Amino acid sequence: MDSTKIEQKCVEENHIDLKEICCRYKVLIETSPDCIKLFDIDGNLIYINPAGVKENYLTSLEEALSSKWNIIDSVVDEDKPKVKKAFQEAVNNRKTTSLEIRHVENTSNREVCLETIIPIESEGKLIGVFGVCRDITKIKKMEKDLLNSKIELEKKVEDRTKELAEKINELKKINEIMTGREIKMIELKKQIEEMKKS
Repeated sequence: MDSTKIEQKCVEENHIDLKEICCRYKVLIETSPDCIKLFDIDGNLIYINPAGVKENYLTSLEEALSSKWNIIDSVVDEDKPKVKKAFQEAVNNRKTTSLEIRHVENTSNREVCLETIIPIESEGKLIGVFGVCRDITKIKKMEKDLLNSKIELEKKVEDRTKELAEKINELKKINEIMTGREIKMIELKKQIEEMKKS
């Protein structure tokens, strides 16, 4: 059962009134640390929550609306096509997409985000697009640090393996020399014994 049907059932059974539902949603959205946005089907911003206002260095929802703030402008050039594609997938195919995006410096207080773009339907008709952006900068930094540590460790193992291989080769050469000397000593000893006999 989707959330709309649950709400309708609650309203019908008088467990909860519509005003209370709206208040609950408002509290959830306005206190969320994630940047939550609502767009019309043409990509125009209709709403951005306080976390989104703060993230994008805006002063208010009104400023975002009057300046025609656009998510694409805050994204690095390499990530713009995938954001546009995700939005089109939501509009044309009613598809939800999650993607990593990187922000242009000085347009957001977050470096890397996980953006989820969701189509909003009512009675089978697309009425807008919902976007939720979660800061994953720290996670990406930890991934990068772990990768660097792995590379560094692999390099140390490679260097140590090479060093051990060189030591083994040195030992083989020493062994060959020692074995050769031993053989010469045995031959010399035989010659001395033969000379003693004669």
